[in-house]
Amino acid sequence: MELFTLIVLPCVTLAETFMHNGQAITNVNQLPAIGTGVDTVRLESNNLGASNPGIPADYFQGLPLLHTIKLYDNNLDDQDVPDFCFSGVGDSLIELSLGDNLLTEIRTDQFKGLHVLEKLYLQANDIHTIQLGKPSSMRNVVRKQNIIQ
Repeated sequence: MELFTLIVLPCVTLAETFMHNGQAITNVNQLPAIGTGVDTVRLESNNLGASNPGIPADYFQGLPLLHTIKLYDNNLDDQDVPDFCFSGVGDSLIELSLGDNLLTEIRTDQFKGLHVLEKLYLQANDIHTIQLGKPSSMRNVVRKQNIIQ
């Protein structure tokens, strides 16, 4: 009779990336739902915003592992990034890229509740005003190529 040793290894969850970049997407409602295991959302280089609907206020709700959102190189203006838009991922979001859009102001409530945000990329917009209470976790705010007063 042969004896076997059973080794039990811990379950490892692989990270998922929700990637729909460079596909000329004009509306996030055209996309499939984001799975709860997603840690990175890549929607850069599309046509989100401007005359198309922007980001719904509840779009990033229920995503406890999400640490990176890339929305750069779209047509997002101030109305396309509603207040509290990112509050659903406030305990996990570390990096947010909104560069190369059509933003002219940054309002405090757009980023309210982002407790662990470290990197915020706002470069190459047309930002005149930033009303952002900087979270203590914030290490880097890139805002080059703007007209900040």
